[in-house]
Amino acid sequence: MIRQRKGVVAVGGLLALGTLIGLIGLIGLLGCDRGIEHPGRKPFEYSCGICHRIGNILAKRKDPEGWRRTVTAMRQRGARLNDEEAESVIRYLATIRPLK
Repeated sequence: MIRQRKGVVAVGGLLALGTLIGLIGLIGLLGCDRGIEHPGRKPFEYSCGICHRIGNILAKRKDPEGWRRTVTAMRQRGARLNDEEAESVIRYLATIRPLK
């Protein structure tokens, strides 16, 4: 009986480790590495993060024109980005989340 309990603990530990490794991999796949130095990163996080979860945005992939349409629509809805910041955000998103 003691061996079974140890086995259950070992299996539970392996499942937890597997889940952690899976989450780390998912973050990488979603491009959530916000450590990338790009001029559009900070305006993106600040302006878009006010209303949206960054991970939800980064789960999408678009070509530059698709990101341009999205950023334009968000500016029309009140996103506070000037023209230069908007272009920088578009380039940033097109770089880290390109259409495959």
